Amino acid sequence: MQSKETFDMRETLCNAQNIVNQFFLKHKIIYKLSCMWYNHDRGGEAVRKSKAQKAAEMRVKIDEYFELRAGEGRFPTEAGLILALDLSEEEYDKLYMDALYKREFDRAKLARTDWLENQMVTESGRATGCMNALKQEKNGGYADKTPAAREQKLVIELRGVGSGAAG
Repeated sequence: MQSKETFDMRETLCNAQNIVNQFFLKHKIIYKLSCMWYNHDRGGEAVRKSKAQKAAEMRVKIDEYFELRAGEGRFPTEAGLILALDLSEEEYDKLYMDALYKREFDRAKLARTDWLENQMVTESGRATGCMNALKQEKNGGYADKTPAAREQKLVIELRGVGSGAAG
């Protein structure tokens, strides 16, 4: 026959096990619900996004940033873009090395160049400031003048035998 203490101990362990099971069951349900929330279009399946999908989402965010800046009448800077994308400079540089993201960032660079060129020719008094911004590599890297071709000077030294040999 079992003592009352053994019986109470087993009952306590059983209760503890039930509590643990309920805890994990509850959190498993919450996890599944959160997956359904974030992936509702996939019927609750946990889905990893491809790099192409992430790059497409990045393009949407970049476009939203440019629309915001256009609405404010402000130049869409590279620093502002990095902030709008919630990236650090290191993360931005790392993503820039990836061909899919580089394409999106290069597209943003072209959009900044286009904005500056249009401001330069359509808005009076902005040409100098726009040209200075366009000279920055991140905005197009314009040069005022094409670098002069290297000129080579040919020097012929005539040395002959006796005086007037070359003459």
